[in-house]
Amino acid sequence: MEPKLDGLAISARYRDGCLVQLVTRGDGAAGEDVSHGIGVIAGLPERLAEPVTIEVRGEVLMTQAQFEAANAARTGAGSSAFANPRSAAAGSLRARDRSYRVEMTFFGYGALPLPADAGFGAGCSVSILVS
Repeated sequence: MEPKLDGLAISARYRDGCLVQLVTRGDGAAGEDVSHGIGVIAGLPERLAEPVTIEVRGEVLMTQAQFEAANAARTGAGSSAFANPRSAAAGSLRARDRSYRVEMTFFGYGALPLPADAGFGAGCSVSILVS
């Protein structure tokens, strides 16, 4: 059993304590790489306190304040307002080329150890907003 949050389920993959990849849950076997969204998700640190290789599972969502700010940014850029916080978080995380960025929040609910040679991403070359 897992909590039901109204956002987008993702896996945050860390190698040697560095955040290297974000992937949506997708169909349960394969998800969409949304690593380009690193840097706009509060609650996902760039580095962990320990140099572990793990996958942290959780949900990316928007608080009410983030949703209101996202709608202001979106309408300010000439687009229509988001319908709800869930679609705003999912659409914003998947978007690659927008003239604006919006902040989202990560709520983690599980972690899995991964082998040290897990084949994804490299390095800690991103900035993360941490609340």
